[in-house]
This record gives sequence, C-alpha cells and structure tokens, in this order.
Amino acid sequence: MAHPEDSNCEHRSRLAGRRGLASVLTRDQQESFRSRGLLHVEGLLPVDRVEEAHAAAMHAFEAPANRPHKGKLRGASQSRPVRDLLSSELLGVVEELTCGRSVRPMGGRPQLLVTMPNAQDWAVPSTVWHVDTPRVAAGMIGVQVFVLLHEVRHAGGGTLMVAGSHRLLNTGTRLGSKEIKRRLKRMPYFRDLMSSAPSTPNVRVSGRRSVPRKARSRSRTGVRRVGRNAARGAPATTRRARPQAPPASLARLDVCPICLRRGRLAGRRLRTR
Repeated sequence: MAHPEDSNCEHRSRLAGRRGLASVLTRDQQESFRSRGLLHVEGLLPVDRVEEAHAAAMHAFEAPANRPHKGKLRGASQSRPVRDLLSSELLGVVEELTCGRSVRPMGGRPQLLVTMPNAQDWAVPSTVWHVDTPRVAAGMIGVQVFVLLHEVRHAGGGTLMVAGSHRLLNTGTRLGSKEIKRRLKRMPYFRDLMSSAPSTPNVRVSGRRSVPRKARSRSRTGVRRVGRNAARGAPATTRRARPQAPPASLARLDVCPICLRRGRLAGRRLRTR
C-alpha cells in the first residue's frame, strides 16, 4: 500500500509541472528517495567550489598545534567556502525531495564530520548505531545534506546507514533512538547487525560502487530524509560498509533510519516549514 505522503508528493509534483517549474530530479530518483531514504545526486555542485571548501577546511586544521581540534572544526565550518556549499541548486533539490515545501537551514553553520586516523583494523561497528532525531508521529522533519570534501578510500571512516530502515516501526507514535534500537533488536537482521559477533553474511563491504574516482567524488552530494520517514545520514558521501537491505516483508513499515556518523563530510540539516 502506498504511503499517503507519496501520493501527496506526486500531486505537488504535477502542480509544479503545470506552473512550468523545472525539475532537477527524475521520477526514479524521487521514488528511490521515498523508498530507500537516501539519494546520490552526482555533479550537483561544481568541483571547483567543493575544492575551495576542502582547502578552507585543511587550512583550519593547519592552525597552531596548541589550538584544540574543536576550535579548528568551528573555524572551518564558519568559513565562507564551506557555508557557500548550501547553494540555490542544492536548496532546489531539497525542495523537490520535500514535495515543493519551503525549507530553511537549521543552525548557523554547516557541521564538519571528521574521522581521525585509527591504528585498529576497520570493521562494521555493532554498538554505536543510532538516530540523530526522534521518530515523530507524522510528517517529515526535514532533509539532511552531505557534501563529500575529499577522496573516498576503503575503511576511511565513512558514514553507514541501513537503506530503507525509515520504513520500519510505523506505529504513529514518537520514538527516541534507544527505543528504536530496543525494538529493532527483536528482528533477526538488526539483532545480528548490532551483535559484537555477526553470524550471517548480511553485512558486507561495498567496494567499487562506494569508491568513486577522485575527480567525480568531490562533486557528489548526498541527501537523506529526516523525521518520520528519515533521520540523519549520508548517501554516497564517504567510504562505508553497507548492510544489505532488510527483508522485503519489513520494508513496508516506517521509522527513522539508523545511521552512524563516521565520515569526512560537511553537512547541514534543513527543516521543512
């Protein structure tokens, strides 16, 4: 059964077409976003603009060693090149994904997500899965955008998410991250994913598709739903191990996706009015 929000979105899209508003996304992309909770948008931002943001971030990290990392992150996120990533083209795509609703940024600046070097071997984590916003009873809180600032590498600390998990636990009630995890652990797929010793091969490292060529990867943008049909996340933004989709029998339900923030990303949440 189609979700009421899907039909409302299609209705708004038809109205926008009649008003002569150009659409950046294809119908398949819009449907993929609604069903998977994330979308890869390639070539949306010019490569030179992303490179400027990367240079500004690196300049902040090259500040004197006695300056704390927190201050360096704040300085980088407040720089003009990083803030300029929130362009009119990007906002236009977000408005399409919210079915034409007007959007506004949350917070005064983008947030930089950085993974520091780690001497341990990389493995799919089991204990830090969470949602960044509670699952609300109805509607979409907004869309979170991630822009990749650097080349993706294997085991480089990318964000992980379970695609389609926003369609689980559609009970029409508010749920926090702990309660979502508690309920999902009743399901074999998630119980295994959150176990310290997975017993099935459902979680796999996605190699070639998750590691784009350097020149192309810098202009990639990822967006993900936030709210009842979404939470915070990062599609096609950094190298990540990606679990296979949950069983189809579970994909008809609805709740916030589970995500893991471990990437070199610049993101900014957008709330719908």
